[in-house]
Amino acid sequence: YWLHRHHHEYHLFWWGHSVHHSGEDYNLSTALRQGIIQGIFGWVYTLPMALFLHPISALAHKQLNTLFQFWIHTPFIGRLGFLENFLNTPSHHRMHHRPPGNCNYAGVLIIWDRMFGTFVQEDVQKDYYGLAKPYTSHDPVWANVEHPWRLIANVDPNKERSASFFFSLLTKKRVKHKWVFNPLVLFQNLKEPASDLWELPKKPKREKLSTHISKSLYAYQVINFFFVMVVSVITLEIPNSAGSYLEIVLTQCLCALACMSFGRLFDGNLRFQTVKVITF
Repeated sequence: YWLHRHHHEYHLFWWGHSVHHSGEDYNLSTALRQGIIQGIFGWVYTLPMALFLHPISALAHKQLNTLFQFWIHTPFIGRLGFLENFLNTPSHHRMHHRPPGNCNYAGVLIIWDRMFGTFVQEDVQKDYYGLAKPYTSHDPVWANVEHPWRLIANVDPNKERSASFFFSLLTKKRVKHKWVFNPLVLFQNLKEPASDLWELPKKPKREKLSTHISKSLYAYQVINFFFVMVVSVITLEIPNSAGSYLEIVLTQCLCALACMSFGRLFDGNLRFQTVKVITF
């Protein structure tokens, strides 16, 4: 709970986590959308478990927590009755992905949000997901640097731009929650919403980022993406498949360049046609 909450509260953490929240379609694939640097800070929060749990138990807990959070990324499951009082359900997590989304941080048990005052209940389903200021490109590399770039772009040009200044930008809070701790609220049932939440919205609240490329180019992109992912997995997971560490790094950089070109082509930027065929 606290790791997720801090991912929203601080710019440095949000840099990695905002990628997960960028999806404007709320489905199971959204659960797999993760930022490159998101996993860097988690060990600080999970390390204390080493004092009380066997490493295998800690790893199992982490995997089960991740697995549970996969199925809640769906609009097709409405209200689940009494379970809504203590479990993190699709309804609760939809509110977490609805802009601004700074609520309902729990992984499995929603009781933490209820006790610490960060719980917001869904009243009606809305097709309104993603960032408050959505991306304007499908480029996944840009998605992973967009937040610090935006912070820097909004800085007064007359201010001194030192390394310490940029670090202070990233460590500032972006969301401020009042301190609340009220365990007695767990003895109260949640109020009944205006609908049963099983009815899907008929149209999105805002226009989504979309692509208008031809079907043949779309198919070509999918095939290329498949081969890029195969190469990436082979070089990372199969011993001695890519030679030296330098060769592995260079291969992964080429994979990132490929994904960047795929995204720009989905944007309709045909200048990237020269790099869309990857030299593997």
